[in-house]
Amino acid sequence: GVMGTTVLDLGFVKRLAERNGDRLPFSISQWMNDPTDLSWVFLSVDDIGLKESKPLLRVWFEMACLAALSRNPLDENLVHTWLVIDEAKSMGQLPSLPAILDKGRKHNVSVVLGFQAFSQMKKIYGEHDANAIFQGLQNQFFFRMTDVECARYASDVLGEEEVDAASLGMSFGESNAALRGSINHARVRRKIVLPEEIRNQEILRAYAKICHHQPVQLSFNP
Repeated sequence: GVMGTTVLDLGFVKRLAERNGDRLPFSISQWMNDPTDLSWVFLSVDDIGLKESKPLLRVWFEMACLAALSRNPLDENLVHTWLVIDEAKSMGQLPSLPAILDKGRKHNVSVVLGFQAFSQMKKIYGEHDANAIFQGLQNQFFFRMTDVECARYASDVLGEEEVDAASLGMSFGESNAALRGSINHARVRRKIVLPEEIRNQEILRAYAKICHHQPVQLSFNP
């Protein structure tokens, strides 16, 4: 039945009550604002249990964001907290995501967001909020992708460079016997990385755009 399925899929919840061997109740809000607690919290759900667990995971994420945004930015004891969301599309809409990306740095919070295509995020959040999310990602890594729009966006984010383009010109003299050559130089702007280069990357390679730095291509070990 529904109750049996829920108990099975949310069986991991009871482990959140265990902390260092005692039975203290776990609170996301308290964990976010406890400078002495340096533990990690993993909320992992497989594809089978995702449908039933999604509402609870969204509530926990909202509570974590609200707790983070309530921090005093002037508090010198603030712990740097990382919120990591992989496969963001599968979570559905997270109302506090645009706000935590926009204001999280002030409260010593960093967010890692993983998703497959921009079209997925726009479908979930709408054009306005999706663009706000993209703009809040200060450091971006672009692996191989099949989505054309996503590749164009990645190419735009990686930026342009100014290069010296040389062109060779040939002309004949007045007698049509003397061939003359000339080299002309011009400063032109071009994409640092073309969309096709992003789409055709090898597996475990990614172009990275780190804030205030030139883009680089990275290689990862399996």
